[in-house]
Amino acid sequence: MATSGTYRKFKIDSNGNRYTHIIDTKTGYPSRTNILSVSVITHDCMTADAYATALQAMGVEGVRVFLKTHPELKVFIVFVNDANELQTEVLNGFPST
Repeated sequence: MATSGTYRKFKIDSNGNRYTHIIDTKTGYPSRTNILSVSVITHDCMTADAYATALQAMGVEGVRVFLKTHPELKVFIVFVNDANELQTEVLNGFPST
């Protein structure tokens, strides 16, 4: 299991956009995401860590779509929803207890 988070290292610009320390590979700039934390369980920690960071940059809907073809990854995400409230989501059977 590994967790990647942006709840500590981020900046908010004058327009209210939240930028993280994780780079968006499509733009080469810091990612703008509402995801605060992604935890991944898979067969080894190194793979879990790589996926946790990659999923962090995808956004919530991107994570949902990606995981449809990766059932081996059990994922727990913490994010800020459109109402600016904390929300969590369990995907692919991440243990809830």
